[in-house]
Amino acid sequence: MELFDLTQQQMIHFGIALAGAIVAITLLIFIVRYLRNTAQDRRIAKIIKEQSEAYAKNIVLSDGMYGYLFIDYLVLMKGKMIAMDVVRLIVQQIKQLVPDADVEARVLFGNESSFPKGVPEGVMRFDTFREELGQLNKNDYLAQSMSKTWEELMAIAKQHKQQYQQETQEAKVAAKAK
Repeated sequence: MELFDLTQQQMIHFGIALAGAIVAITLLIFIVRYLRNTAQDRRIAKIIKEQSEAYAKNIVLSDGMYGYLFIDYLVLMKGKMIAMDVVRLIVQQIKQLVPDADVEARVLFGNESSFPKGVPEGVMRFDTFREELGQLNKNDYLAQSMSKTWEELMAIAKQHKQQYQQETQEAKVAAKAK
């Protein structure tokens, strides 16, 4: 009797068990990666919530030239708005849409990043993120005009997001029709 002398039914059971193990391992890898990524997102959102007056995540704004800008976090501070993980172009677009806004751009880097020549202006590191956001929010009051500007920008962003979703859906339909 050989080591691999199995009946056909045993081979089928072995194949099913092996396929199940592969699926389980693959699923476990994806779950671990997902939890690792969302843990940092949850920590960022928690700090922003603690240090700000309000915030919005995944903002979509028209760039005014048939394209869209995507902002990871738009944060309302007492004296200004902070657009995070964006480039200066987005700040210019926000100022064009709501000229009253005092907007600054910030890029948030993880702890594993290094800056041998010093941290550039407009860059935040995760390990000092809480303190830096707190410093930006040290005004004593939320200006009424800033609240109004925030609401105006949120309405524009909602409209642009709906427009983007509609255009994306239309593009999918057009692609299927070809």
